[in-house]
Amino acid sequence: MKQHAFIFQVHKQPELFSRIVRRLAGENHHFFVNVDAKVKNFDDFESSVKDVANVHFMSPRWNVHHGGRSQYLCTLDLLRMVKRMLPDYAFVHSLSGQDYPLRSNAEFDSFFEKTDKGFMAIEDDEYNAECMSGKYPMRVNLWHFNNPHTFIARVYNHSVLRQIISRLVQRPDVQGLRGWSWFTWTPAIVDYVLEYIESHPEYLARFNHTYCADELIFATILHPVADELNLDERHPLRYVSWKPGRRTSDVGTRRPYTLNEEDFDDVMSSDAFFCRKVELPESARLLDMIDESMRI
Repeated sequence: MKQHAFIFQVHKQPELFSRIVRRLAGENHHFFVNVDAKVKNFDDFESSVKDVANVHFMSPRWNVHHGGRSQYLCTLDLLRMVKRMLPDYAFVHSLSGQDYPLRSNAEFDSFFEKTDKGFMAIEDDEYNAECMSGKYPMRVNLWHFNNPHTFIARVYNHSVLRQIISRLVQRPDVQGLRGWSWFTWTPAIVDYVLEYIESHPEYLARFNHTYCADELIFATILHPVADELNLDERHPLRYVSWKPGRRTSDVGTRRPYTLNEEDFDDVMSSDAFFCRKVELPESARLLDMIDESMRI
């Protein structure tokens, strides 16, 4: 049976993290976890899965900032951890602590026993052209703090100083491609990415002091060689909704929005193996419904 590695970046709700891991637990399923260094209750995460086999916590832990370079650097270190500790893995699945399994382990394993593809969402040329002429030049051509959430960073981002510095210290435009940070890769894809970054240090350096580069850095590397690496760019195997199927007032303003029981039919009728994002208590009934569907 093929060996699966699940890499997690988690920062809250250890009870949800435990529920996800327990749903996925199996002798051929291995978990590699970064609990954000800002989290003070690390012991709660560790103890929540202490009786689950094959769970490995990263040490030292990454202090991950949404939108900062730490997101993709942590991903790279988790991939290296998988290669070091599980050299015979067949697939590595990138997840957050808010991605919930939609299929039984039997269905999951059966699907991957029959394929040697990788899966990752990379946007089509038309949408990428729109992104790279819209918000992404601001994100990657202007200079940003690597931790974009400090008070100084927020003041800087809304001041003329950012424009002045970015004009004085210009850097090459990035002709990037937008993709998701959550993926399923084969060893060939993992090796290609790690070797590319190792042999092109200037590529990694170019994304320093940018914002949300995790949406560009891997897609830009992989799109030109997707066919060669047998990477499916259109079926990421994850259900994510950016446009609510119900009243916006019910789901808030953040995207992707938090799923609840009203999304059950859409989630389960998809071809996905995971849905995101979920959160307790908002998603509790949805998670129960998904679990109940496994027992039918």
